[in-house]
Amino acid sequence: MRVRRGQLRLPQPPARRKQAEQSRGVGIPRDARRAEARLTAADELHQVRLRRPTRVVVNNAVLLALHHSAGLHYLVPSSIAVQIAVVHNYALNELWTFSHRRESVDSGWVARFGKVQAISHVGMAINLGILALLKGLAGLPLLPSNLVGIAAAAV
Repeated sequence: MRVRRGQLRLPQPPARRKQAEQSRGVGIPRDARRAEARLTAADELHQVRLRRPTRVVVNNAVLLALHHSAGLHYLVPSSIAVQIAVVHNYALNELWTFSHRRESVDSGWVARFGKVQAISHVGMAINLGILALLKGLAGLPLLPSNLVGIAAAAV
């Protein structure tokens, strides 16, 4: 009998075999595996909901800092603040929320980030439009106007 490279498999010790079977879901009832998957999805959704306020805080902090310290027109720091908040949110998604889905660093993050950027540009256009209407035309203060723009873009 001829054995090719990679075909010969030595028996594993019982502890390692059990660990390998559990990682593949062997011996775990199908319903339990589904419940575990739902729990993971629920945990991910909870983590996304926890981060939502931080995105708003980052956006408003950067907006106020750039507008007041640099003296820029409010639409310029608003667009910069949106991009910084998007990058902040994306980094938290990659490093915390969905890190368990990838076993190693992969090169697909560039494509995922490109999709996030494409979607965020639509939200940024809505946010800037509302901000220009409320701050520029109606004369409302910057921070409440930005919060309304963020809420409108989130819907």
